[in-house]
Amino acid sequence: MSLSLSDIDWRVAVPDVPAELPVATVATPSYEERLHAVRTLHERFTLGATVEIDLPEGVAHASDRGEVQFFAASGAVRARDARVCRAFPDQRRLWDDVEEVIDGTERRFVLGEHTSAMLFQDAGELLRAARLLPDGLGDVDVVLDEWIKLDESGAELDRGPGRAVVRAPYSVDGVPFIGAGAKTRLAYEPVGGRLALARIFHVHRPVVEVALVRTGGTERALTGLLRDPVLAGHQQAGGRVAVTRIQVGLLALPAVVAQRLVAPAVAVAGVLQGAGDDAEVPFARYYQAVSAAALRRVGLAAAHLPH
Repeated sequence: MSLSLSDIDWRVAVPDVPAELPVATVATPSYEERLHAVRTLHERFTLGATVEIDLPEGVAHASDRGEVQFFAASGAVRARDARVCRAFPDQRRLWDDVEEVIDGTERRFVLGEHTSAMLFQDAGELLRAARLLPDGLGDVDVVLDEWIKLDESGAELDRGPGRAVVRAPYSVDGVPFIGAGAKTRLAYEPVGGRLALARIFHVHRPVVEVALVRTGGTERALTGLLRDPVLAGHQQAGGRVAVTRIQVGLLALPAVVAQRLVAPAVAVAGVLQGAGDDAEVPFARYYQAVSAAALRRVGLAAAHLPH
């Protein structure tokens, strides 16, 4: 039981998957290699005297002012300023330099150029000082979280901006890393008239070697989507599968998972529509975009990939 491309309601363009895509072998930075970053973040957040905690996923240094944590499976580093994180009772933030823009049917809040530039400068200086700027850095941007107040019926009463997040993506040979295991995020808050860094999370396993693997083209790369038993069963029962977002990239696993091989995958988001029902149930999946046989032809395999 499977779907065809024509069975899906494509609300975005079907991606044109190249005949070949890169597959990367990556390294895992050790605690000793990340110790400079740990110390730099310890100083940035003025954590003072800390307790070193041996955790199942790595090592943390914590005090009542916050903590900095190292993840052994990936070499990731995460840190938090507890005082800044406790500065607000809810998600609402008051920014001096913010405006609401309308893009088609979407409304969102954006920071002004001056404040954005200050955040970019601070984030760049900190990442350079901590030696957390690896190769493959993509276009860095800043977004505002948002909060919405609803009434009992679900109608919107009010909305506004939340914290600001500087986001740094990564790529290999123009192909982006996707998933939870390749990103840098720095969250800032407006505290007492100043921009205060509340949190930072960096996870990106350094690329050691890159090979090319055959995909078999678009339909072959989308095999996981077309053979998804839940989606196919929903369609066979009279429902409709709609895809609202799709991206081809290299799937990096979360910081708590060990990974040596980062292979091409497809990130898909969409909605399931019931037969004769206007309700839509969202779904999101990652599917491998290359076969295990194609990987073996270039001398690679991994336990987290299908065989």
